[in-house]
Amino acid sequence: MPTYLHLSRIFKAQGNIEEAKNFLNQALSIKRDYAPAANNLAYIMAEIGSSLYEALRLSKVASDKDPNNSEYLDTLGWIYYLQGNNDLAIVTIEESVKLNPKSAIGQYHLGWACYESKQYEKARTHMETALELDPNFKGADKARNILGR
Repeated sequence: MPTYLHLSRIFKAQGNIEEAKNFLNQALSIKRDYAPAANNLAYIMAEIGSSLYEALRLSKVASDKDPNNSEYLDTLGWIYYLQGNNDLAIVTIEESVKLNPKSAIGQYHLGWACYESKQYEKARTHMETALELDPNFKGADKARNILGR
């Protein structure tokens, strides 16, 4: 199963999302509660706007398997955000950021959830932290736009 996970990462990095999804699905067909594959597939689905219901289900598989994994919590929280459930998104992503405060993506996701909940100062703080941690993370340009930079 780790081989399928590695292959999916290679294809995702090359921009071949369908093939990345294919390998994650293969891993899940062998072990349906394989948390890394469930989380990665959920995140890809969320990124491309695929079925958020299925993404949420997969994300819960991963976070239920390892509830102290900051990446899994971030994915779960981000899907809540994409579904418009900002309160649940904030609580979940805050837990992720507590576990891994050096995650630029986690800080960025928390910033968006706070922004949509009109917690603008908190949003600004998390967006700034994300940019300090990694000025080139995926989403950095959007964070700069929100901050007016």
